Amino acid sequence: MLLGRVLIGLGLPLIFIPINVIAFIFLKNEDMGEASGVLNFARSIGGSFGISLMASTMLAHREAFHRDVLVSNITASNPIFQNYLHILSSYLFTYGGFNPTICYNKAIGLINNTINAQSTIMAFQDDFHLMMYIILVFLIFLPFIKTKTQKMQKIIISEM
Repeated sequence: MLLGRVLIGLGLPLIFIPINVIAFIFLKNEDMGEASGVLNFARSIGGSFGISLMASTMLAHREAFHRDVLVSNITASNPIFQNYLHILSSYLFTYGGFNPTICYNKAIGLINNTINAQSTIMAFQDDFHLMMYIILVFLIFLPFIKTKTQKMQKIIISEM
């Protein structure tokens, strides 16, 4: 987790500084204060809507999808599932001191918790992939952003 936080900490300036430069490049100095407030407001509102959309809608749908796929493999005829259930029940019986019926139910509960955790992880992965693809689409437009030097060159050329 520490490495992820360090990467985020290093990546945020690489995003916010160019966004601010692009937003303020053509503004007059007296308009900078108001533009800064509007940009921060838009960033907060956009971030809130984006997070709520990803967390409530996309994450829940993808989590349900992955849970359905994972549960479809949990059948009485699946030897891998039956073997894992037997090993887990035996472990709970031996080390937990429960009777066999309780061990079976607890093993099913542990498997259910594992499926829930795996489907959540897969849903987060899908959401992050979607965000990556959206960013890649917007990177296509990056070369088309005019800079102040291009603006100055056009002014100089038009004055000649």
